[in-house]
This record gives sequence, C-alpha cells and structure tokens, in this order.
Amino acid sequence: VGVAEVLRMNLGDTLTLRAIVTATVGGELTDREVTWVTTNGRVVSVQPNGASATLRAVGGGAVQISAVSEGRVSPP
Repeated sequence: VGVAEVLRMNLGDTLTLRAIVTATVGGELTDREVTWVTTNGRVVSVQPNGASATLRAVGGGAVQISAVSEGRVSPP
C-alpha cells in the first residue's frame, strides 16, 4: 500500500497523500477501500477522501500515518 517516508511539517501545513493498492502479482487495484489512521490526531489531522487523504499539522510531536486496505497496513 505505499512506501514509508519521514517528513517534517510546520503548524498549519497541509499535505495530500495517495495510497496505491497493488496486487501481489503487480498492478494497481483501483476499486479497493482505503482507511487512513493516525497515531496522534493532536499532531496531524487526517481528512480522508478514498485512496487519498489530506494531512494538516495541528500540533507538535511525532506521528505515524498509515493506509489500510483489506486488512493490509502500509509500511511503518
């Protein structure tokens, strides 16, 4: 479901992410539901929109954002 990356955001910054769900043999699966998860909503809020999500920095600290599809979680 994607690649993990470290990113620094300043208070109020926004960023849009897109999860790419792929089959085990390759190829993008565009009809899969994606759920977005944050480890701390006081640091980054997540506004989901299907396979995309807009993140907004709302506080200081570290957070992990994950995309989940059919029980599979994006890399940490």
